Amino acid sequence: MRYFQHKWPAVLLWPLSQIYGAVVQHRNRAYERGKGRINRLDVPVISIGNITVGGTGKTPTTLYLAHWLQARAKKVCILSRGYGRTSSGTVLVSDGERIHANAQEGGDEPVMMARQAPGVAVVVDANRHRGGAWACRQLHAEVILLDDGFQHRQLHRDVDVVTFKGKETFGNGWLLPAGPLREPLHNLARADLFWFNEVRAADLKIGFVRPSIEARIVAQGLRNETAPASGKAGSRRAIVFCGLAHPYGFVQTVQSQGIDVRHWRSFKDHHRYRQRDIEELESVKTHYRADMIITTLKDWVKIAPVFDLPPYWYCLEITIQPEDVRSADTLLSNLCSGIL
Repeated sequence: MRYFQHKWPAVLLWPLSQIYGAVVQHRNRAYERGKGRINRLDVPVISIGNITVGGTGKTPTTLYLAHWLQARAKKVCILSRGYGRTSSGTVLVSDGERIHANAQEGGDEPVMMARQAPGVAVVVDANRHRGGAWACRQLHAEVILLDDGFQHRQLHRDVDVVTFKGKETFGNGWLLPAGPLREPLHNLARADLFWFNEVRAADLKIGFVRPSIEARIVAQGLRNETAPASGKAGSRRAIVFCGLAHPYGFVQTVQSQGIDVRHWRSFKDHHRYRQRDIEELESVKTHYRADMIITTLKDWVKIAPVFDLPPYWYCLEITIQPEDVRSADTLLSNLCSGIL
């Protein structure tokens, strides 16, 4: 789905946005008045979410917090819905030592997080309370990181982190389906921490003052199943593809590595790749005389185990780095002091 940056032709969907907004507000009021059931776990829950559709850096932010908690000797479990998976119920993606599910069984983002966070458990379940209770019981989790949890009011959370990315985060400022907002901006009052990825807090007119962290995306390097990419960065010509809600940011990150992007292709978010997609990308590589084909780790975990890829296929791993690490550490310590 394309999320409109302008109010025309989104205005045609505006009546549906009004209906959607009324339903969202009715639901939120029910929870605020105690009419909606909120389940609790026996361990602290930190939610990482957003108020818009599309990528705002929730996954790398979740991973940063997982590593931050690990450094404090906490046994962490990332709890996700597992969007796009073919399985149902509670699925153990990783126990922290071994990955037990592939992208089809556990979802692309949970498998990606499992790869990037050794020692951190990853569990998926649409019923987050059930999945969290299982993680506490079976894995002895001490802290739950609730991935994409801002709208998941059924599970009590001790800290709500809301992520933002880019100056166009709010698009035309309208609710779904006419705009990118999942709920009205004034509901950001529920948040405990604002996390800004690749955007300054001053660039977004939120209307609330909350503790905030500004962070940037840092590329960790190109990798495939055998070895890191080598060679002089400026001499590498690449075809880039990804299945992301906002793909151009990834393309810019690739270019920041000194790679000559000859052509890039965008698939829909959470795209399930077929053999014809691989063959098409090989054909494009030949046409543009590129040296390599580069994608995201999120896409890589779906294609590498399934297709026999040549050695010039790579994924670019990224991480999140606060602009002021010491200040971020102090802020997180203060925010979590009462629950950890």
